[in-house]
Amino acid sequence: MIASSIFQIEEVFTTRNTLDKLSLDETTIHPQRNDYHEIVREIVSPLCEGLSGNQYKKLEYLIEHSREALIEIAHKMEVGMSGWDIRSIVYETYHKKHIELNQVVLGLDGMEKYQHPIVQDDSIVRKGNIIKIVTGSRYIDMFHSATQLVKIDSSITAYEQTIYNALQHLCIEYASQFTTHKTEKELYASLLPIGQKIEKEHTIPHFARSAHIHHAGGPISPLGNRDFVITENGNRKLFPYTQFSINPVDSILSLKCELQGIVIPNELPMIIDEFDLITNKNEYMMVQYKGKTLRLPTIITNKEECYT
Repeated sequence: MIASSIFQIEEVFTTRNTLDKLSLDETTIHPQRNDYHEIVREIVSPLCEGLSGNQYKKLEYLIEHSREALIEIAHKMEVGMSGWDIRSIVYETYHKKHIELNQVVLGLDGMEKYQHPIVQDDSIVRKGNIIKIVTGSRYIDMFHSATQLVKIDSSITAYEQTIYNALQHLCIEYASQFTTHKTEKELYASLLPIGQKIEKEHTIPHFARSAHIHHAGGPISPLGNRDFVITENGNRKLFPYTQFSINPVDSILSLKCELQGIVIPNELPMIIDEFDLITNKNEYMMVQYKGKTLRLPTIITNKEECYT
């Protein structure tokens, strides 16, 4: 029952009602409403005060230090390490930066064609592998969804870089579709034409298949690493100042690229530059976006001498 005599003062009165009757009131937000989850998401998901508030400052701290952690981890990798060895390094490195982890998955030897890394601690690191480190990290109420590719004891080949560059191009083109009130089915429908365009521009046969090999990403917020994953026929919309994360996998080498961004009212979304703490130019790529230079993830090596 809902009642309290303490409020029956100064002409303020309460009424008695049972919770089940209250939940049927159309003016009340309650879990039995069909639109309940979208109402909650509209309240919780957008960054409070947009890009000038405390949440955005926390997000900046998290993403900068998370990317720094990923690159530090990459340089600690050695041939012969097991999945357990690397995951232990991941946890230690993140925790030293006061960042929590809710996901750590690795793509190690034998997992090259996996669409998504998995937890398999017995697998080991071998020379020439391109390792996928995938983390979901948290600082207070902000989340970072990230991927770092690491070539082990070997130089990155021109072909590997070509495929990754095309995948990064797909990421940027797709990320630019995340505008205010765009529906998930509109976002989903945009992916294949983008893949086809990039296949033609980069002259990579069958690259367009990269559009739907992996899931289509989705909004990210204090609710978790994904509010939902974008579906082909979904009608959920993007709210202003909602974060999002996308992570397509290419159809040729099964490389993975991940970007995180923010929906900005009445303009193209922000793609977050994660490299403010990184000084080695070998460890990011630079692209033009919205008339500015943007630093984005690339394939790196575990040893500096492999860049020469």
